[in-house]
Amino acid sequence: MSNLDLPSDVLAWRKVCALVSGAALAPTADVLHRTGTLRALLASRGPVPIASVAETAGLHEGYAHVALGLLATQGLLERSVPEGDTRRARALLTPSGREWAGHAGVYERAQARMRLARRLRAALLDASVEPDIELEPFARATSLMEQRLHLHAQGPAVAAVVGALGRLGTLRRLYQAPLRWLEVGELGAPEPGLAQVLPLLHGLGWIVCDDDLIALTPEGRGAARWAPLFNYVYGYLRVYERAASLLCGAPPADVVDDGRDDSDRDLLLTGKAYVFRTGLRAPLEALLKDLWSGASPVPRVVVDMNAGDGTVLAAVAAMARSWNVGDDLTLVALVRKPLAERQCREALGGVRVAHRVLRADFSDPDEVASALGESGLRLRDALVVSKTTIHDRRFMGAAGERLEAPQGRTSEAVFVSPEGAWISPTAMEDDLAGFFARWRRHLGPHGLIAMDTHAVAPEVAACTWSENVVTHVAASHGYSSQYLIECDRFREAARRAGLSSRFRQDLGTDRVEAVTMSLDHFVP
Repeated sequence: MSNLDLPSDVLAWRKVCALVSGAALAPTADVLHRTGTLRALLASRGPVPIASVAETAGLHEGYAHVALGLLATQGLLERSVPEGDTRRARALLTPSGREWAGHAGVYERAQARMRLARRLRAALLDASVEPDIELEPFARATSLMEQRLHLHAQGPAVAAVVGALGRLGTLRRLYQAPLRWLEVGELGAPEPGLAQVLPLLHGLGWIVCDDDLIALTPEGRGAARWAPLFNYVYGYLRVYERAASLLCGAPPADVVDDGRDDSDRDLLLTGKAYVFRTGLRAPLEALLKDLWSGASPVPRVVVDMNAGDGTVLAAVAAMARSWNVGDDLTLVALVRKPLAERQCREALGGVRVAHRVLRADFSDPDEVASALGESGLRLRDALVVSKTTIHDRRFMGAAGERLEAPQGRTSEAVFVSPEGAWISPTAMEDDLAGFFARWRRHLGPHGLIAMDTHAVAPEVAACTWSENVVTHVAASHGYSSQYLIECDRFREAARRAGLSSRFRQDLGTDRVEAVTMSLDHFVP
């Protein structure tokens, strides 16, 4: 089936995937191009060890595994893992990867495009910013590879623009316009900034213009629904932008700070809230309803181990009020950063359910139990909830923990310390089991509801690379020391710690043939 035969919403999603993947991939591709890594892969006649590629190019070994893994998620490179040992993984460009590598010069302006994206966003969100920006013109692609490369190049700018227009309500106004057309002055964004970005949206085929009138195309209407995703991607641009320093040896003190500021973190908290509302709230609500209607005793304390902007607990409060259990309930939001603390207090300020916001690191449940104790609460009495959090824990190992022996195959995901050192999958599985074991000592009968994101094997992602955003997920987590692991290994780590899954649900398998998110109710 050609693109001309596809529905407009499918075309929109494929274009969104290419743009999002491009934003994540471009700075890495630039480094691999400039260091001669791609030339070396082009010159090889067979699979070459990633470790030796990294040593020759002067790259940190751990981040080299992340970087080449990104190419594999796009079907540009085959990664083979001898006997499940990821440190011995080998890389070989696919035929499409060889074609792509021959055009990798398009990524040389990746850093400049990142800076341009920030200026575009500023011009849309702040009318006082002078939008003197020259956008790259859309060139007519003569092949599918050229089209893919052009979309990769525009990824950062589109993330900035579509995300900002979503925040301003511009896309909603266009989507809901009674006659489908609006004047530029009705779009709710500074007109000088709009003058810079409307050609970009027109080049994508997402808007049509008639003098001062603007309308979304059918494909544009499909793309507009993904504005929250573009905001989430924009929140990680500084992480992507640091690919050069991460890969090529910046001092550890510089690397440990992932470069995100409060505005980035605000976007990421909002993005996580969007993921919860669209994919996790419904199964969580069904589970909680069963608990409150059937458990004896019912949970009277709910602790969110890393509460973000308070979205989950605010939703739990609304559910509890609707089930007439809110009067006896106390919500506890654990936070690590001042921004999250402020946003939690705002989100929970009007929920009409007793609540507390406490500073504590969820990686250390002893610290959590102490913080709750100082507030007159016992962690053992609580139902603990975790939303896409556990993979963001500190790596602490499992020294001193009594764990069951592992069963089944070992993870083939890539794990990297903030300094760029490779972490063995066995060590990471032990660390995760150790995390669960430390929490198990504090869990009571209500247990832990864990909702988390999971690693997807690059070869699986590559099968549907044009219809998934696995490249973005792998880059954003791999370059910020967040430890995604396969769903089955996540559950195996809980089992080794003495937890059983009373309820489980696999999520996210509609666009890639793997579990990308899961919900489990673990109990001791």
